[in-house]
Order: sequence, then structure tokens, then C-alpha cells
Amino acid sequence: MKPLLMLLVITAPAWTKDTCLECHAALEGRLGKPAEQFKDDIHAHRGFGCAACHGGDPTSADPKISMSPSRGFRGVIPRRQVPEMCARCHSDAALIHRFKPQERVDQLAQYRTSVHGKRLAQGDLGVATCADCHHAHGIREVRDALSPVHPLRLPETCAACHADPERMKGRAAG
Repeated sequence: MKPLLMLLVITAPAWTKDTCLECHAALEGRLGKPAEQFKDDIHAHRGFGCAACHGGDPTSADPKISMSPSRGFRGVIPRRQVPEMCARCHSDAALIHRFKPQERVDQLAQYRTSVHGKRLAQGDLGVATCADCHHAHGIREVRDALSPVHPLRLPETCAACHADPERMKGRAAG
């Protein structure tokens, strides 16, 4: 009996055109930086474009259409909404397991029971959300040594906030 080699191709929603990246890559400063960072993002590598998080119409070159609230566009995601926005995909086992069959899909529940999650629920907008630790547009796999949540980089990532006495003033852990 000969061994059978099976190739599984996994695809993500793909748009034929992503005008978000085209336009933002031509911009400078805070509006151009996300396009630069996103080229190394795990979501981009798996076929997810800007609209996966920000909504809108990535196929339209007209900003009035591509960034129209009627097309679901939301620019900067409010801090309070970041965990739920990330969980739209990361809590969806069918979607996540297409890419990483072993991946847990209870991160939102874990976050909500953490000190950060509890404080966010109480209205403290100064606590960390997903984007603070993982970043927003240059997200890398945990095992990537450049990822801020790689085990060897966690002390540095946590210290970005926790080692700042002013930021931590009045925020006893617990």
C-alpha cells in the first residue's frame, strides 16, 4: 500500500482589490502607518483585509463609498469595543479552526475574567485590550520572536505599562 499525500488548501475571504491599503500606503504619518504595519500582519497573510475589522467597501476607490457608515465602516475602534470586535472571529470555532485546528476560542471569556477585562467592564479605558498587547495592524503569531506576546517578549510588553509609575498610579493589581 502506498502512502497517500493529502494537500489541504485553506482560504480566507478575499477581495480582488483592497483600496484601503492602496490609498493608505500613499499617505504619511498616522494614516499611512497602518498600511505599512499590515503587510506583516498574520491576518493579511491569511487573506483578511482591512474591512474584516473596519468594515466598509474595500473594492471602491471612492472614499465616500469605501468609508461609508452605511457600508459598515468604522475607523478607529473604540477601546471598549476592541475585545468584542476581535472575538467576532476569534470566538468562532469554525473560522479559527480552518487556520489553527488546535487554537482555543475562549479568549474573550478569559479576557473578561482578567483584571484588565473586569476593569474595562467597569469603565476604566486605561486598561489593556487585545490591541495593546498584540498591536492592531502588525499582529504576528505568538510563536514569532517579533510578536509582543511571544513568551520571551512578554516581560517587555507588560512593562510598557506596568513599569510606568504614573500610568499605574491608583491601579493596584487585583
